[in-house]
Amino acid sequence: MVALQRIQRSLRLFVSDVPFSYKGKLYFVFGQGLGDTVNAFRILHEVMRCYPHAEPIVFADSRWSDLYRLIPELVGRPIRYYPEARVPLLSSGGTCNPYTQVFRQILDECACGSGLVPLGNFKLGDRWARKEPPVAAAARAIGLCLEIKHCRPYLPLSDNCMARAQSFLKSQGLSAGCYFAVAPHTWPDKMWEHEAWEILMASLHEATGLPVLLVGVRGYPSIKAPALREALELPLPVVAALIAQARCYIGLDTGLTHLAACFDVPIVTLNPQGKFPPFLVEPCSPFRWTHLTPYVYGSEPIPPASVFAVVQQALACSTPPACPACDGSPYVLNAQRGTTLFLCRCGLQYRVQGHMSKEDPLNPYEKGTLVVPVSVNGLASFRAYLTRLTDHGTSAQRDSDVSLTFEHWDPVETEPVMLSKDPTSRELWWTWDSVYSFLSRCGWQVKESRLGRVRSKDGVTFSVMMRTVPAAWGCHDPVLEVPWGGRRIQMKASTYERWLSWGAFRKQDDLEGIGWLLVNDSNVRTGLAILSMSLRLRPRWKTVSRLVRGGWKALRNPEE
Repeated sequence: MVALQRIQRSLRLFVSDVPFSYKGKLYFVFGQGLGDTVNAFRILHEVMRCYPHAEPIVFADSRWSDLYRLIPELVGRPIRYYPEARVPLLSSGGTCNPYTQVFRQILDECACGSGLVPLGNFKLGDRWARKEPPVAAAARAIGLCLEIKHCRPYLPLSDNCMARAQSFLKSQGLSAGCYFAVAPHTWPDKMWEHEAWEILMASLHEATGLPVLLVGVRGYPSIKAPALREALELPLPVVAALIAQARCYIGLDTGLTHLAACFDVPIVTLNPQGKFPPFLVEPCSPFRWTHLTPYVYGSEPIPPASVFAVVQQALACSTPPACPACDGSPYVLNAQRGTTLFLCRCGLQYRVQGHMSKEDPLNPYEKGTLVVPVSVNGLASFRAYLTRLTDHGTSAQRDSDVSLTFEHWDPVETEPVMLSKDPTSRELWWTWDSVYSFLSRCGWQVKESRLGRVRSKDGVTFSVMMRTVPAAWGCHDPVLEVPWGGRRIQMKASTYERWLSWGAFRKQDDLEGIGWLLVNDSNVRTGLAILSMSLRLRPRWKTVSRLVRGGWKALRNPEE
């Protein structure tokens, strides 16, 4: 891993450093998955727009060769295929990681001439803290600025693809925009229950009268549902055209879901096992509705009735409602008739109901400690109040601060149905992360944070008191008390912001992985601090070994 990262650093393209007139070679190393490939198409397309005189050289998986012919930048150019990856239905097959051998080959070639790499699984240790989706992370790794509308996969469809898809639809008695495209199969450890799919499809047909078109490959147990058609083992360009013309696409964390993100079709995607923080694997589309499991990481199944309610909402409005705290695109934790509970990437859980919210009963503008609002309208008023304080503050007030209190509701510990059925008018359930993010967006800085233990079975783990000041007034890098699960962790504000502001989506293996990544990426001191934190939270020999190796590296290279 260390050797690979050194090779990557020596060859990586940085757009700001390379002129428009560059005429050398640009190497694109696609990931082996279908999702990796269609996300890579976007980076290829945008980079080649920056460097029209360069020569693109692509390393890719031969399984998706039909799609390469649709990319204008690859027409008439050879593709270098590396061994195939494993596939879900086969226990045998390739298991190679292409990056090490491919990068060594690129290094040998570049020794004799010009060559840079714009795409090659570059690791970013701060991606978790940014809650960054795949396309945005790949672009930022090389300093490529993408407009928001371009932060999604790319696959132009030819007239021939559309005509073949239309012919298939006609043979099945279907018409464009009048069917659901459903991809229910993937790796066994990312599947949703077979019976759940059948319940969902029956409910959809009963409610809408629309048939379901099953896309994917053969070999899985058959699904029994009314008005079901199969589009299995079709060429990928045709599958893409069928998805693009669907009324709605429903699928799992799989390549076809990322393929669907290329098109302006509502996407309802399920993460039934919660293997990864959702932002690392989400399809990059403004039309994405991602349903997580209760407690985020697969401890309980996703109810079919909840998915059905989400599909109905996606049909009524193709984009989910933006987070009231940060305007981000959220994930779904639970949906019932008339009520949906969302979890935003900033960490806020919020409930959307059919009726409008009212002001919070507590006035947040009284002197003393303020209570963070728990309604959408109250939050809007609170934001305006903070803005006025910042705008009208004077130098005489710089020694003053504003104290806030709130309850920290941990999404990994909270029962979503309980929040959905909360009998009060409450709409917002805050985490430490979400309050910190909200204050930062309002131009405020946290200078002190104290946590008080709360013994509760409903998801509240801490009561929090924060002292804040306007960021423009300046404040040294304070040490803050931050929750990480049920533990209280002391860390500098800068460390939290840069690396660890994803506690609402915490996974212990990811925490250790970030520390080890930083150790190997010439950020040894910070990496060791995060490894030490990981060891305190979950002692194990693997972490100890990494700490020892990281410490030895720090001794040999103290400047890192």
